[in-house]
Amino acid sequence: QQRIRQQNLDFNVEQISLDDEDTYRTMRSGELIGIPQSASPAMRQAHIRMRTQNLHDASLVQAGIRPGVGGAVKINTLIARRRGLEQYEFEHPALEPILGITYGIVVFQEQIDQLLQTFCGYSSGEAEDIRDKIHKRRREDYGLAIKDEVMARIQSRGYPPDVAEHVFELIRGFKGYGFAQGHALAFAEISLRSIYCQQNFPAEYFSSLLDAQPAGYYGPCTLINEARTRGVAILPVDVN
Repeated sequence: QQRIRQQNLDFNVEQISLDDEDTYRTMRSGELIGIPQSASPAMRQAHIRMRTQNLHDASLVQAGIRPGVGGAVKINTLIARRRGLEQYEFEHPALEPILGITYGIVVFQEQIDQLLQTFCGYSSGEAEDIRDKIHKRRREDYGLAIKDEVMARIQSRGYPPDVAEHVFELIRGFKGYGFAQGHALAFAEISLRSIYCQQNFPAEYFSSLLDAQPAGYYGPCTLINEARTRGVAILPVDVN
């Protein structure tokens, strides 16, 4: 570690590669205490189960876990499909460009907008307004209230009734809060860069983390114990 520090006097966190295999191995291990955006038990378990391989996988975990109880993503289905444990197919070829990167389910906010634009012919502004109302007015089931309009628009564009029903349920079902893809990628990137710093500069990393308290999922005692397990000496308080 001393050698690493001596060789990186001009270290810049933005220079860290986002393709570092050791970083993803750490994500898959779940050893993420002290890692911003990824430290909670739910997040750590999701990375283990997802077997996170790259930045996109990491972003799927962020979108599936971070919004919490109000989240709209079916995380168990997402993980099963990502690992090839659950087969799926697209009801219509036009769905694949929208949902292909998320294994046939809606994960990111903008996918609802894309469904409304592609299948219903709404403008981007109209689609975003509908998506927002489905979330904000979920208690009154706003999605169900506009079913006839949505179904009629889909079928008027030549899609059969079964496809219209499937697309409508995808749109209506995204009631909880969901991340935009850029949001999820940004959070995942923060975690990846933090893992690299924790691995290669543990003393500096944990001292900075402790200096930033209160912050994050775990308190100072847990962080100090984590630092000790990584070989960092914790000195007593110096009154001077």
